[in-house]
Amino acid sequence: MLAAIKQPGGIWRCLDIKPTLDNIRETVGGDIELVPNLHTKAIMYCNENGKISGLEPNFFVTNPDGTVMDCIVGTVIMFGPSDGEGNETDLTSELFNKTTASVKDV
Repeated sequence: MLAAIKQPGGIWRCLDIKPTLDNIRETVGGDIELVPNLHTKAIMYCNENGKISGLEPNFFVTNPDGTVMDCIVGTVIMFGPSDGEGNETDLTSELFNKTTASVKDV
């Protein structure tokens, strides 16, 4: 499945990954947490314990008015919106562009 990944201090890059819980956990380095996104239907996951574990800041999530809502730490993986059964879908370039435009690098 087409997805995108971003590590702290890095740029977004595309990858092909089977979206199993184990693969997503391995990618983010632990238990997963859904990253809030008020701008698009993209699904993003980060490490649930990233902040208390002291992971490096990655990017800021913004509210629709542009104010910062949260700082996301550690590696993040992004998929397309979930289907009717709650499964991730392929990330399209249009959704990728719209979603990455709604976050601010640290």
